Amino acid sequence: MSEAVYVYWLEDEIGLPESLIPRLGTGLSHWAADTASLALAEGRPTELRDRGSLFGSRGEIRWWKRGNAYEALAILDEPATGLQPLEGDWQAGDQPLLLRSLDDRSISPPFSTYPGVGTNARLRVRVCRRDGVAALVSPRSFESPIGGDD
Repeated sequence: MSEAVYVYWLEDEIGLPESLIPRLGTGLSHWAADTASLALAEGRPTELRDRGSLFGSRGEIRWWKRGNAYEALAILDEPATGLQPLEGDWQAGDQPLLLRSLDDRSISPPFSTYPGVGTNARLRVRVCRRDGVAALVSPRSFESPIGGDD
């Protein structure tokens, strides 16, 4: 089932847009990366790296560094007042993605667990379509895989 989703372009941000963070909902998680490292954890990042994403049950803020400031996309389940959404008919539907087990020795990520879940997880995402064409995949939450915990 598709539902409306609201996508906003944010320019010249110094940090995360604080007024939008409550709109992300509950169960916040983030990933943040620079050329030397990648972090994946629960809650808000303690520092902004070159790029990353803060997401929760109702939205995502995705950022990347451009010069001395940041640009970002806010992908929200509800409209944000005072911001102009990107053009087009934006719709989204939920999709669970099964993630690779962190117990698999053929991979070696710089984190030992998926936030709040363990070494086996699903990532619930919203596949966002603009005018019927898939344009974005927005993470929303880590969940235990079907069949229970790891």
